[in-house]
Amino acid sequence: MKIPVARVEELPEGAMTVIPYKRQGIAVINVKGRLYALNNSCPHQGAPLAAGVLTGMTVQCGPYETKWEREGEILRCPWHRWEIDVATGTTITEPRQKVPSYPVVVTDGEVFVEVPDPRDPVKPAKPAEPVEAVSR
Repeated sequence: MKIPVARVEELPEGAMTVIPYKRQGIAVINVKGRLYALNNSCPHQGAPLAAGVLTGMTVQCGPYETKWEREGEILRCPWHRWEIDVATGTTITEPRQKVPSYPVVVTDGEVFVEVPDPRDPVKPAKPAEPVEAVSR
């Protein structure tokens, strides 16, 4: 089942929007021209992730040395600052926990998120692949 999101030009780089789905919806995020869709609920305590900010992360590169990487690719939870890798849904804070992701499709400039049809029998989830934020 496809849920309409917006026109592709309405989601510029760094934009986030929420579409209604189940309890807290799905956050659709444009990271460097690629569209991702994540469950809008932090696995820690259920905060609405789209109320957070896109940021980067500090990575240790040697003794007493760090560098800032992945600017705009990490979504920080607004409540307790848990960080989520938007591309994979993996939490940086607790890597065993993951935010469910959904496939994004762009058709004739319209962005859609594909979700399981509740009438279909349960199928194993496959990882969502990002889609370029360009109209075809």
